[in-house]
Amino acid sequence: LTLCSRGTNSNVLGEYEKFMTNLFGYDKLLPINSGVEGCESAMKLARRWAYDAKSLVAVSSSTD
Repeated sequence: LTLCSRGTNSNVLGEYEKFMTNLFGYDKLLPINSGVEGCESAMKLARRWAYDAKSLVAVSSSTD
């Protein structure tokens, strides 16, 4: 899948979305792949994988 925004069309976008939702167990997927949004999405996916695959405990960053 080449870089694709929601403003353009890709013939493999549906196949990609189906693969990724099945892989991560999500109901929906909105691919965002640029700038801060891309980095933020990558961090969220890594965090989700760590919680699910590695059974890590969530740590609060609150100082309260």
